[in-house]
Amino acid sequence: MRNYLPSVLRTHMPLIAALFVTALPATAQTGRIAGLVRNAETGEVLGNVSVAVRGTTIGAKSLSNGSLNIANVPTGRQHLVATGIGFQAAERDVTVTDGGTTGVTFDMIPRDIEFGGVTVSSPRDRSYVSILTSAGTKTSTPLRDIPASIQVIPELVLKDQGAASVDQTIRNVSGIVQSSQSNYGFFNNYTVRGLRQRFLRDGVPDGPTTNGYARSLTDVDHIEVLKGPGSALYGSSEPGGSINLVSKPVYEAPTLVVSQSAGSFNSLRTALDAGGAIVPGTLRSRVSADYSTKEGYRGIGNTTFEVLPMLVYSPSDNHTLTLNIDYRKVDQEADPYGTPFRGTQLLDVSPEFDYHTPFATTTQKMVRGSLAHLWRVGEPATVRTYLTFMKRDLYLLRNSGGAIAPNSDTMSARALREQTDNVTDLLAQIEPIFKTRTGSMDHTILTGMEYSRSRILTHRQTAALPSILNVFAPVARETSRDSLTFKVDNDRDITLNQLGIYAQDQIAISSQFKVRGGMRYDIYGANDIHHTDTLGNNRTDEKLSGQIGLVFQPLTELSLYGGAAHGSLSTVSTESARISEPEQSTQYELGSRTSLLDGLVQLNIAAFFVTREHFNVTVGTEQIPVGKQRTQGIEVDMSGQPTESWGITGNLAYYDAKITNNPADTGAVGKRPIGVPETSGSLWSTYAFKSGFAEGFGFGAGLTYRDAMYLDAHNTRSIDAYVTLDGTLFYRTRLVELQINLTNIGNMVYYRNGVNSGALPGDPRSIQGSIRLNLW
Repeated sequence: MRNYLPSVLRTHMPLIAALFVTALPATAQTGRIAGLVRNAETGEVLGNVSVAVRGTTIGAKSLSNGSLNIANVPTGRQHLVATGIGFQAAERDVTVTDGGTTGVTFDMIPRDIEFGGVTVSSPRDRSYVSILTSAGTKTSTPLRDIPASIQVIPELVLKDQGAASVDQTIRNVSGIVQSSQSNYGFFNNYTVRGLRQRFLRDGVPDGPTTNGYARSLTDVDHIEVLKGPGSALYGSSEPGGSINLVSKPVYEAPTLVVSQSAGSFNSLRTALDAGGAIVPGTLRSRVSADYSTKEGYRGIGNTTFEVLPMLVYSPSDNHTLTLNIDYRKVDQEADPYGTPFRGTQLLDVSPEFDYHTPFATTTQKMVRGSLAHLWRVGEPATVRTYLTFMKRDLYLLRNSGGAIAPNSDTMSARALREQTDNVTDLLAQIEPIFKTRTGSMDHTILTGMEYSRSRILTHRQTAALPSILNVFAPVARETSRDSLTFKVDNDRDITLNQLGIYAQDQIAISSQFKVRGGMRYDIYGANDIHHTDTLGNNRTDEKLSGQIGLVFQPLTELSLYGGAAHGSLSTVSTESARISEPEQSTQYELGSRTSLLDGLVQLNIAAFFVTREHFNVTVGTEQIPVGKQRTQGIEVDMSGQPTESWGITGNLAYYDAKITNNPADTGAVGKRPIGVPETSGSLWSTYAFKSGFAEGFGFGAGLTYRDAMYLDAHNTRSIDAYVTLDGTLFYRTRLVELQINLTNIGNMVYYRNGVNSGALPGDPRSIQGSIRLNLW
């Protein structure tokens, strides 16, 4: 028995994605070829590549998202030839089955081409649509084959929106909002599905979230977001999900790009991107550098300097070594007050009012080095080895405390925390990957062993501050650090060692059924030495994490998936008084991925239920891991390039979230967690003229929406919903690109998240202009 779909039903199936059909006999003597075309050196998808079936007139061109569909191909063994400008021809043999779909991937090798004696490289394909990811599988896998919700923010979206930092990108993925807990304004901290998230860089951990750092996009090509626990592959993982920053590729062709931008609040940014072959075919490099400074709205400024070199050495076709050495220095003011609450009501003052200590500051210096080796053992196997080291020094002066009683005009109980964190992170990893076949089933098997070690030397002391006497005309009376008396809070030496062994199998049972299963065993060894009190402790824990999922593809345009994942998180943080047993998380998810307009538009719909358990709550003077929280909801993510000129991306999320256990505060049970809106979403679209008198010009606009949310455990303090409108105008040629980005065009007064005892005002109307020179 074979699946048969009449042509009319096949055409309209994406519009009724929830409908399954009964298997019926087929009489067709033809089949379909579906696949992917990409750049062999960079992994980027390629459009406009012609693929022909030799000996016939049958063929098709790949679309802008790299997808390939050839219908009515005669059954039996067929020889395919792919050709594209700037690439060597590629050939593949496939076997087409009667009424079936045969998959194929073309990895096109770039070649230089000559026009009038001038040698140039083929242009890069750019699109709002992504169909490949490594998040969630650690192998380059089509999104439609993964039984989990994974969203990708492509490079072109980041460029059109004028994004220079991760904070400016999160609106592009459903359900990500600024965290309102442990958020002091000097590092990235978000919630995904109402739960904590973690950061990865090229698939490996990139420092902590709490008291981490503000990440730029200087060396980032695109961003991948995996929803839910990722422990089955990544070990200790937050329950909300993982945000993976993927580095820019290194090309053989010479590259030299210089950009300069300036805008509101005295913002300036200069960036450089240069690279190319040092020894053609063997050694190539890339250097990304950035210097930016901004006084900031309400005087909350920052200065960033980054130099990020990368070296790729390929002594043979079977071996590739990649060396990264990153240096970052980030100075950023922290504002843990924003606009404070007066009792349960947000203080009725201008959002420009400032209550934080005028000399409060944070400084971070980071050096990160990584060495990756890819060994192509043979056609069915590769071995990846990865070693990374990070040294990060943090110094901060930030406010804590601070309260305004109902009907009072005074903010009292203010304090200033001085803290130094010296952090060293080490990670070593080896991952053999095999491709094999058992019977009619294809397997991609990833195995791995990972050792990591994190050590934090921290010293914290706090000074009491004088009250602000009139909150309607605020004046912080402290004038310098030297005038304050500090009391030592703690002096700690925290170490976490982790050893993990894991395996994953991606199984193509048939062209319609795909299965993913994975398991990881971790041993956590933690030691916390307190030099000033008796709170120190050490412990060893063992945890087993896993994931399982199924994909059903009744036709090329539709993937239905379901999956479950269980994870653990061992937290090493100076914000926790003690190290406790790892918290647990579990997620169940059902969803569909639909490809519309021949792959030019991708739609993902997911329904999920996720729980977080055994997290610390304070009972008396002790922190005990008995807290429980759950979120259930629905998410919709859409991205598309309906025409060569028109790009669009949007999302919508609805969450039902509750605290389900907290013996320290029974009044919080059943309440909505802090900082989790019920609904949120965004829509962004651009249009670029590709021909005619306006060729090179483009424009775009987008809306961002976030529902009201509570900022305390008993749901008595809240901030209102908001909608902001942004826009862009640009002119782009091969050599010069000019762009203007407008933010909060309607000058909406809104509060983006909670901080300490207040809410942080969002930026008012602002403008940024930039010029980019593509010199090579």
